[in-house]
Amino acid sequence: MREEKSELDIDNLTGIVSELQQEVQLIKNEVGKLRLNTLIEKLHVFIENSEEQFKNMKQDIYTQKQDIEQLKQSLPKNLSRRPSEFRQLQKMLQSVKQNETIRNPTNKFTPTKVEITSIKSKYRRP
Repeated sequence: MREEKSELDIDNLTGIVSELQQEVQLIKNEVGKLRLNTLIEKLHVFIENSEEQFKNMKQDIYTQKQDIEQLKQSLPKNLSRRPSEFRQLQKMLQSVKQNETIRNPTNKFTPTKVEITSIKSKYRRP
């Protein structure tokens, strides 16, 4: 009788242990799901924030484009570009040449003499 009772106790304990193992496994699964759900929620928040930032950046770009267009429209359209100093000198030389040809009609092709002098320095390179 004692043996039968011991066997029943062992069977009961074995059943209780296996139930506990199943409950522990269920708890582990629930915790895993909670962690996964938390991670998924955090990802959703991150994506929503990123989308909001992207929308804000697009809006900023659009606003800046409008500002640029307004600035372009407010500037006078007939802005004359100032010629470079080289072009100014070139035009001066051309006008001098034209004046010379007008004053000297017999010598239409007299070359204009230009002398280039160099500046010598007292110091020489070693």
